[in-house]
This record gives sequence, C-alpha cells and structure tokens, in this order.
Amino acid sequence: MRGYLEGYYGRLLDWSARVTVLDALAEHGLDTYAYAPKEDARHRLRWRDPYDAAWRSDFAAFCRAARARGVSVIAGVAPGIDFDFASLAGGADLEATVDKLARLRDDGASRLMLLLDDIDPDFARRDGGIASEGEAHARLANRLGERLDAALVVVPRIYAGELADAAPGYLDDFAVTLDARHAISVCGRDVVAREVGVADCRLPGDIADRETIVWDNLYANDYCPRRLFVGPWQGRAGIDRLQPAEHLGGQLRQRHEPGQQRTHGQQHEDHCAGHRALLGDAQHVADLRVVISNQYAAHWLAPLISLNLWRRRALR
Repeated sequence: MRGYLEGYYGRLLDWSARVTVLDALAEHGLDTYAYAPKEDARHRLRWRDPYDAAWRSDFAAFCRAARARGVSVIAGVAPGIDFDFASLAGGADLEATVDKLARLRDDGASRLMLLLDDIDPDFARRDGGIASEGEAHARLANRLGERLDAALVVVPRIYAGELADAAPGYLDDFAVTLDARHAISVCGRDVVAREVGVADCRLPGDIADRETIVWDNLYANDYCPRRLFVGPWQGRAGIDRLQPAEHLGGQLRQRHEPGQQRTHGQQHEDHCAGHRALLGDAQHVADLRVVISNQYAAHWLAPLISLNLWRRRALR
C-alpha cells in the first residue's frame, strides 16, 4: 500500500478537492486514500449519527473515482470520545459503530479503520466494568472485526511514545488483547517525529508480525496552521525493510528526548488545514511531491510523498 490520510483538524475538503488528491495519488504511483477527518462530525463528534443519503451518494461516487484511478479507500470512525464499553456485549453503542462501518464498506470502502486517538482520559466514566482502557480498546476492535468479518486498522489512544507515560500499562494491555489480524497505526516516538525507526513503532509485548502502518505527521500543519514544512522526507531509515524481532530493541513507550526540537517548517502566509500522510517506505528523497491546487490554496495544501504503508512481517 502507498497512500495519503485525510485525518487532520481544520476545514474539511470538498469532494472535488478530494478527487484532485486522487489524481495526484494516481499520478505519483500511490494507491491508498484514508478518510478520517476530525472535523467530519459524523466521523467523530456525533459518530452515532448515520450519514445521510446525500453524503453516502457522494462518498460512493468518490470511491468509484478512486477505483477508476487504481486507489483503494480506507474509511474510519472515531467513537472513542464517549463510547460506552458496557455495550461490548451487544448494546447500542456497539451496534451504532458496526452500522457506521458496515455502511462505509457498502458504499465502497475497501478497508475499515477504528480511531481511538486524541480523546480525554475519562475512561473510568464509561469503562463497562473493564479495568484496563488498553484492553477495552482492543476488545472493541476485536468485536467489530468479528461482527464485520474484517481485519481493521486501529489507532490506539497512545499512538506515540511521548504519550505513553500518561497511561501506564495501556500499550501492554492493548497489544496482548488485540487480535493478530488487525493492523495498528502509530506515529513512532513522537507525535511529530524527527526520526522514525522500526523499533519506535513496536508495541510492548506485541506479536512479531503485526501489520504496522506509520502515521507520519512530518508534513502535518494543523498544530501550526501558519507554517508549512516542505523539506525532504528523511530520518526514516529502516522502516522500509523487515527487521528481525530480536533486533527491535526499542518500543513505542520511548519518550521524547529532552531538548529535541520538532520540525515546524517554514512560515506560510495562507491559513491552511493540516494534512497527514500515512508513511512507510520512501524509496528516494526525490520522490517527494508537494501538490498545491491554486483553486483551494486559501484553505488547503496537500503535501504528498511517494511512500509505502509499511508491513512488518516476522522473519522465518
């Protein structure tokens, strides 16, 4: 897989803008578009509300346009802000999540994504009697996978090493509970990482051959909306290659190193929504593509990189 993730905070793209991104993906040999924008209320804030007929028609047309260009669409839902884990046995929240994902698949998504990132640490208010938040999140993914007969892409609440100290034990419980068929998507050591290596993305206690997608925020700017980094994509050596499990010395629990500066990039005069790229194997720095559509430059910029969604397999 090679692709782009629309998963930012800020003004939503319209469907014609998304098709422009599809054109850029196809032109540069990328084959995946992931739909998970934070500002889509029915994706996150009001995730229980079904998409209306007009939106579903537009999304289905977008998926057809993607297929025509050789691009697969991953679509997600982000129920973590207030999901009631008492419903895991079959309650209303589980049914609403199953229904939301099933409709996205019916309308053309080729793969489904469960996002549990950027939520308040208020799990105890709705834990459903489950002691561990990491276990509960993995059990939710497992139940959805069973009901939908699908392997999901799951973004855990602790998706970067610098966040791990705020939730001790979360990653351990999440990793040992999550079914092997589900993939994870993480950022590495930092939310916006200067360097990303294989070891930075390994969950403590996880299986060796977990499919792992690096969600790389190097080119994101929703956290600094008046800046845009357009420098080379570098500092990711090794994530394009399989590493023996015994050589994966580090784990996602590693913290941000004191004094290490994050890449903010250069000042840009337009106020533009941030975009995030699903990054893995960048074959050459020269493969960097920065695509700016003049029609939409006042509110969005789409930095695209020729990259792989990295799948780490165990050596046999």
